This record gives sequence, structure tokens and C-alpha cells, in this order.
Amino acid sequence: ALAAEHDFGVVLYPSPDGTGPARDPFASARAALDGVIASSMAADALGALHGADLPLVMLDSDPSDSGPAAHVNLDIVDGMRQVTDHLLGLGHRRFLHLASAVDTWTFAVRAEALHDALGAAEGATVRTVRAPLD
Repeated sequence: ALAAEHDFGVVLYPSPDGTGPARDPFASARAALDGVIASSMAADALGALHGADLPLVMLDSDPSDSGPAAHVNLDIVDGMRQVTDHLLGLGHRRFLHLASAVDTWTFAVRAEALHDALGAAEGATVRTVRAPLD
């Protein structure tokens, strides 16, 4: 609603392929787009827009990537530290990390932050189990 008040349209394109890299969702609408904000799962599709004079922003992606898009990320490390501190403060010492089998920068940073935070906690253990996102 807020976007419409400012004459912006928002198009959500769920990947028909489920999880993982998306096919090019912009092929038919390239001329009508004013900009693109995409999740890290659509990184390959954004490459098709490189050089199209469109503002491109990638969410949850490796900031060191020199691809065609700017990056916006949450503070994943601090978030995991806060969650871990909270659970440790409640007395929890055994953790299970149900990790995605999809390899993304965000998931890797989150896992490393969790293991770092728990590694510093006396008596804490963590076991990681990988699972598909579907």
C-alpha cells in the first residue's frame, strides 16, 4: 500500500523451481522495470540485467561479491549472538542447528556465528543436521 501511495508497483516473483537459483524472472518485463530488489537465491538471474541501466539490489548476499548489484544485509553475526546469548541465559547447553542444504552466503555466515558463539560458552555443544528447504 505504501509503495502504491508513491506510484510504485511491487512485483513478487516466487521461483517456480522452488528453492535454489531462480530462472530469469525479468526476461519479459525488462523494459518496464524501474529497479530490482532480489534475494540471494536469484543472483544468476540478476546477471542477465547487468548493463540494463536498472538499479539492482541484492539481499542477503556476500558483500565482497563484485557482481552487478549493490548489497543490503542484516547484521547476521550480531543476531545469532543475541539468540545464542538468550538461549544460554535460559540455561540451554545442547543445541541442534538445522541447516539448509542450500549453499548461500547468509546460511554460511549464520552457521559460523552460531558455532563461534557456542564455542565460547562453557559446556555448550552443537550438532548440525543438513536438510533441504522444500
